[in-house]
Amino acid sequence: MNKLEYISKKDLLKATGISYGQLYRWKRQNLIPEAWFIKQSSYTGQETFFPKEQILSRIDAIQQLRDRYTLEELSGLFSPETNSRTYEAAAVRQLPGFHPEAVSLYEHYFLKDRFSFMEVLFIQVTSRFMKKCPLSDKETEQFVMCAKEWIPKIKGTDATIYAFSKDGALMFMLAEQGGRLLTDPGAVLIDNVYLEELSKDLNLIINQNMG
Repeated sequence: MNKLEYISKKDLLKATGISYGQLYRWKRQNLIPEAWFIKQSSYTGQETFFPKEQILSRIDAIQQLRDRYTLEELSGLFSPETNSRTYEAAAVRQLPGFHPEAVSLYEHYFLKDRFSFMEVLFIQVTSRFMKKCPLSDKETEQFVMCAKEWIPKIKGTDATIYAFSKDGALMFMLAEQGGRLLTDPGAVLIDNVYLEELSKDLNLIINQNMG
């Protein structure tokens, strides 16, 4: 399940029309994560591969946004978790798509009223699950406790969160990039969120509403 598809460097350059030099400049400028450059043995020696969906989406975003943002702004857009800025709970509560009760639960369980970008991102995921799954009060609290456990352990936003249902009960799982996810065959996937993509949306929401 959730088996990643990869694309070779040669095919990537052909598909996107960018040059070898441009690809590695974007890497040096922290616009493309180094972890996405995966070297594998091939009949010609060593070849570089990339997670196909993520790299194509990233290059498309760079090409669309590079005339509107500086390189520093783009780097912050794609790696917002490195930003030390914090956000007041009252302001987060007013963001579009954020459930006020989700913010209140994070205040209660995290014992704070200011949140890091990563914490705000998880509040956004919680709000989404509350709407789409939907979650009961107990299930919402369960996910917030998962978030409290996961946030200190994950490295950046290159991870996917899953909500499964089995026998009427919801369960949550997180898989970082490249990790296999093997689940109970009887579990039904309700929703999944790729944090990397959601973080770009959140960064735009914050820029538009908080400045």
